[in-house]
Amino acid sequence: MQVDKIATNVANFINKSEGAQKVLRKVSDSPAMFSAVGAFLVGTTLRPAMTMAITPNKQDGVYSASSSIANSFVELAAGTLMFTPMKKGIDESAKQLYNSAGTIFHENKEILRNYKSAAKRIFRLPSFPITSAIRFAMVAPIAVMLGKLGIAKSKKKEEKRLDKIA
Repeated sequence: MQVDKIATNVANFINKSEGAQKVLRKVSDSPAMFSAVGAFLVGTTLRPAMTMAITPNKQDGVYSASSSIANSFVELAAGTLMFTPMKKGIDESAKQLYNSAGTIFHENKEILRNYKSAAKRIFRLPSFPITSAIRFAMVAPIAVMLGKLGIAKSKKKEEKRLDKIA
């Protein structure tokens, strides 16, 4: 029953806290941006740290961590620069379709939801090659940066460590 008490306390805090209500209003205004920022934070901190910690070959760990960091930056930039304006345009066109008489969309939320989902996917498809190229171009510089920061062991240090083991 301790869990129920904790859940009730958290719910009461969220309902009564001005700060929590303000954050929730901001999140409800732009859930995609909130999701992108959350994914960015996890992709640039937790995921690379865990990858570096559990990968036996440090060079593979550096590459995987660099790939995660690069992907996080690209996804955040793409979400901010490309997909947020695209979503606003699709939402505006959906409103117009919903209010226009004589179409299958007129006051039909189910079809309108399907239209919005398909439109977002269609507009997102051409961006995949662009975002992938940018991401792959960023991996090597990030790996070098991790090496300069001392996060990644140099190849010589890794070879010396392996020689001591053998």
